[in-house]
Amino acid sequence: MTILGQPHHPRLAAGTLAAFAAVVAVAAAHGPAPATPPADPTHTAVVVSADAPPGPLPEAAVVRRVGGALEAQGVVLALLAHGYGAVIGVGPDARAAVGAARDGGVA
Repeated sequence: MTILGQPHHPRLAAGTLAAFAAVVAVAAAHGPAPATPPADPTHTAVVVSADAPPGPLPEAAVVRRVGGALEAQGVVLALLAHGYGAVIGVGPDARAAVGAARDGGVA
């Protein structure tokens, strides 16, 4: 058998298989990586929906402006997944998204 014009060598195939098995064994020993970083209570994010009344926002927080309820839900979940310890909703859509995340056990 030839692969890419090279003759097939049983020792080369066995060595490749052994190297692959070693990589799989090392990866399995380390276990899966955590899906989300631990929440840091000092990281605060504010999600502001388009229907929010104008007003001042906290300067120390990350502010994300969203256009609707579905976008608010996605942004809230993304912020929580990235380790924000507190996500505050400003405006009805954003507050509903934060509440849904809390009710779902995410926040």
